[in-house]
Amino acid sequence: PAVVTVHDIIPFIAPDLVSRTLYVQLALRMPRVLRKAHKVICISKWTERTLVQRFPQALGKTVIVPCGFPSAKVNERMRPADEMLRVLTVSRHEKYKHLQILEQLVHKYEGNPRIQFTLVTDDFGRKWAEQAIQRGIAQGRISVHTSLSEGQLATCYQTHDVLLHPSKFEGFCLPAAEAQSHGLPVIYAAGSGIDEVVAEGAAIAEASADSPEAWGNALEQMRQRVENRDFRQQVWEKVRSRPTWREAANSIKKVYNDLKLSIT
Repeated sequence: PAVVTVHDIIPFIAPDLVSRTLYVQLALRMPRVLRKAHKVICISKWTERTLVQRFPQALGKTVIVPCGFPSAKVNERMRPADEMLRVLTVSRHEKYKHLQILEQLVHKYEGNPRIQFTLVTDDFGRKWAEQAIQRGIAQGRISVHTSLSEGQLATCYQTHDVLLHPSKFEGFCLPAAEAQSHGLPVIYAAGSGIDEVVAEGAAIAEASADSPEAWGNALEQMRQRVENRDFRQQVWEKVRSRPTWREAANSIKKVYNDLKLSIT
């Protein structure tokens, strides 16, 4: 039996926001793969809905298995006791990741010493940042990191106050899940699979995804929330209610076992 896992179909939803090579490869392979598949695992309701709308041959084959959440990292905060708002973005560089919002916010807060930005990205993102926000990097208002170890990334979450995730589309969004496990709230663009990941009350969904003013307002709202210790505790409580990695793995295993029984 053949089982296919689909994270998202963003290249078909927004082909102008991904590489042409990726779009062509998927356009050639996806119909054939879905036709042969006995089961199609989708990691979110949004993924399943958009997949079936675009590829009717997947209808009746899909099963939703959300990715697991990391365990809540309670009492692992390492944030200095000051009035600085430390904003973290964890994202590779793709057009649909919408990192120009981060660029605009760095410029917007150029005269504000109480906001510090950090970008964790890939080499493409580093090259983009060195051109787009060169002034901010030189002034020390934003730091850019690549190839971080798991421990180094955990330290980033522990020392920041909020995750800023401006991506226009996400099938799931692991950075949002990881951030919440460390007690960080999330500011994000609503309308895709990330809606199912962020905990109610632990995020601000920014509908005006192209407006740096709206993102700036969301940052100011979040500043008031993160100063409340009870709010961070609420974030952790929400994370505890989510499926773990082990539970997600067991759900996938069940899909395979049930399929094998139905065929034999």
